[in-house]
Amino acid sequence: MQKSDLEQLLRFAEEDGGIQNLTLEHAELNGMDLGNVDFENVVFEHCRLAECRAEKAGFYGCTFRNCDLSNANFKDSYWKDCQVTDCKANGLKITEAHLKTTQFRDCTMDYANFTEAFLEDVVFAGSRCRYANFSQVRLKKTEFDRTDLSGAEFFRTMLRGLDLSSCEIAGIVVSDTLTELKGAKIAAYQAAQIAEMLGMKVV
Repeated sequence: MQKSDLEQLLRFAEEDGGIQNLTLEHAELNGMDLGNVDFENVVFEHCRLAECRAEKAGFYGCTFRNCDLSNANFKDSYWKDCQVTDCKANGLKITEAHLKTTQFRDCTMDYANFTEAFLEDVVFAGSRCRYANFSQVRLKKTEFDRTDLSGAEFFRTMLRGLDLSSCEIAGIVVSDTLTELKGAKIAAYQAAQIAEMLGMKVV
């Protein structure tokens, strides 16, 4: 689909209220304004959405495969029953968003910003989230599996009940009291990393 065709489709969406049951392949959407549009059962395949603006957009049953979402702005968006697989999303801004029953698998999301989002039944698996910002995020039944969280920030985000034992958590940022980590499950080698954060040396 050409960019001009999609722009026409979005104009139609403004009148109809959304876009449903569509597959977009190799679409160039860089920098486009997708804000306030609802997407239902839409498949994005090998699409480029870098630096696009999708504030307050809704995604229902959508799939993103092999897409570039780098530096896109999805602030205050809503996601339900979505799959994001093999995507590049470095610098993605998805602050104040609500994500429900959504999965991120084998994605690169360095420096992604989830500040003040609500993640409900969300899975991060086999992904890289180095230096991502998860500050003041509400987590409900969220899972991190084999995900690189090196240097990620979880300030004021409670991790109680989360299993982080398969993840890389070196250098994660939490409060001085480590309150955020209370009740989280970690591996023995990770305990040594946490001890170093407290200024202790493990011998």
